[in-house]
Amino acid sequence: MRTLVMTGGTSGFGRLALARLARTGSRIVLGARGKGPAGVTTLPLDLSSLTSVGQFADRAAAEIAGEPIDALILNAGLHSTDPQARSPDGYELTFATNHLGHYLLLRLLMPRLADGATVVVTTSG
Repeated sequence: MRTLVMTGGTSGFGRLALARLARTGSRIVLGARGKGPAGVTTLPLDLSSLTSVGQFADRAAAEIAGEPIDALILNAGLHSTDPQARSPDGYELTFATNHLGHYLLLRLLMPRLADGATVVVTTSG
């Protein structure tokens, strides 16, 4: 069974992608601020908080119990219209969520990636 870890699967493009991935029979661990769909293990994740990213990485690793990650899909994102909006760590909110959070998550989960794993990073402009 393939193991996938994903962010951004509760709305938009990510929701459509998650629905297709769920039909493959893969084990999916989803990081989200809200509730995920049935059949998917959903763990709390606020990408704007580096503490939350670290906690999610630890919980995801525990959830997959030593199995390698075959695909890491970093899809979550937002676009704040308030240039003064800040993350809990003091960074501009869009940058913290779309870039810093995913960068840290990739770095934390990199040792758990399977040989030949796929890493997908989506962005929007």
